[in-house]
Amino acid sequence: MAGTDQGAAWSGYTDDFSWGVLSLSAGASLMLQDGNDTPGGAQYVRELLLSEGLGQITDITGNGLNLYYDPTKSSNDYLLGQSYPLAGGGMLMPVPEPSALELLAAAIVCLAGFTRRGVRKG
Repeated sequence: MAGTDQGAAWSGYTDDFSWGVLSLSAGASLMLQDGNDTPGGAQYVRELLLSEGLGQITDITGNGLNLYYDPTKSSNDYLLGQSYPLAGGGMLMPVPEPSALELLAAAIVCLAGFTRRGVRKG
């Protein structure tokens, strides 16, 4: 994985090597590996489909890397919106929906940029 760990934030799904679906069949395992020279990293997935359910989380080795999932997808309901430790370090974590305060702050930043561009000196 070469994606940066942007924490439990929706920005991790934008231009950060995120995947739509990660599916592990029964008996399969997954080992996360850092894909570049920058220490740390993460993988963002919209849907994490573990055919054996919660018990299969123990078959994911994080190697200190984090795996984030979208708790708003009904296919992830079995994860209960919770965080889980991964073997070898790292966490499986939900990306919470942005709060109203975060959305307001983003809107203010956008409006401030728009206003600055609209001012002309003359």
